[in-house]
Amino acid sequence: MRFATDALLYLTYLSFMFKDSRRRTDLSPRFYFEFDPTGLAFGAGIFQFSISERERFRLLITECESAELFTKIIK
Repeated sequence: MRFATDALLYLTYLSFMFKDSRRRTDLSPRFYFEFDPTGLAFGAGIFQFSISERERFRLLITECESAELFTKIIK
């Protein structure tokens, strides 16, 4: 709770982020969970790609043999 005269909650949710600490911090996949009075939100993925990794990822999802399957799954 925020310490202010109005005593309103600063955050109305609770969140957690987990990563594999055995890998480099910026490349480690992460799992995110957030709880609030309305429900649960969650996600997973890589927080930030390097430029070369981002380009490789883009090629994999647009031009390799599995690109069509990836597009179908996303739709």
